[in-house]
Amino acid sequence: MSFKTYILLPLFLFCFQSKAQDKPLTEYQKARATHSATIDKMIEHIHAGDSLAFFDLIKANKLLSIKKGDRFLLAYCYEKIGTWHYYKGNYKTTILYFDSAIVISKKNKLQELTSSFCMNMGSVYFMSRNYSESLKYFKYSQEIMEKLKTEGLPMLYGNMALLYQEIGDLENAKRYLHRNMPFVKLKKEKDSYAKSLNNLALIYKKENNYKAADSIYRIGYAIAKANGLLDDYADITYNLVTILTLQKKFEEAKEFNLELLEYVKKHKDVSWTKQVKQNMAQICYDLKDLPGAKKYLYESESISLKDEDMDEDDINSLLTAAVLYHKLGVYDKASQTFLKHYNLFEKSGKEKN
Repeated sequence: MSFKTYILLPLFLFCFQSKAQDKPLTEYQKARATHSATIDKMIEHIHAGDSLAFFDLIKANKLLSIKKGDRFLLAYCYEKIGTWHYYKGNYKTTILYFDSAIVISKKNKLQELTSSFCMNMGSVYFMSRNYSESLKYFKYSQEIMEKLKTEGLPMLYGNMALLYQEIGDLENAKRYLHRNMPFVKLKKEKDSYAKSLNNLALIYKKENNYKAADSIYRIGYAIAKANGLLDDYADITYNLVTILTLQKKFEEAKEFNLELLEYVKKHKDVSWTKQVKQNMAQICYDLKDLPGAKKYLYESESISLKDEDMDEDDINSLLTAAVLYHKLGVYDKASQTFLKHYNLFEKSGKEKN
């Protein structure tokens, strides 16, 4: 179970709609209109998971001609095949198709298309842990997008913030999140705004600025709850509980955690319920409510997860549970839980190697 936003960086999806009726269509919007039926067919294939069918479309439409519209469609086709592989986790194959799309769009001076393709390429390299290449493509995309003021800028800023956060450059991470937020507020994209707030608060938490993180989490919590953004609400509430406990605001942490517990129980999320109950046990212990701590800890540990379903957070939570059992004087359970944590930790380490 993980609580970081944007685990899989979203790719920019093309709508190709005119921003205003009185503005002339851009070159790629004209091409989109020209090839609307073919592109719709391509999208059908991508939803069906049939990437090979794209090659038949290329041949059928004779896209190897030098017409700009056809070149647009060829680039778009390669990008769509790459996108299909991206969401399958085939990053090396994705890079090959995206590179072809970028080469074609650059050669034909389709700048807006190039900027979007480069942003998507940056996302693929990010997921491949090649951060230097990711940053290179993001910056190239940024140069074009800021000049043209394209609609992809908010997503680009959000992704760049996540990249800088990942490599430990927290100042740049904050800078790009602050640049991202006016866009999403203006467009009233509540989900993007909530995610940006969550990421910004995480940065302040890493800097041990708990007061700032607390304030930002509360704003994100209010937005997510008021707008029914369930995933964002759960993520932010969990993180808010953590920041409150770090500030020793245990009564308030308990209140938010009880609210979160009702949510995860209602949605029957086993992994979340287990973790939130364990958090409640720790909060009760901090409040010197030892019976409550034992109750929630036993309830948490009674929820069993299959070893193969446990991610790094679930494995680490076993160590937390073992320590809490020891503090409560339940030494046999502490020993058993620690041993389970050790075995799973060793196993996961070998699998990574």
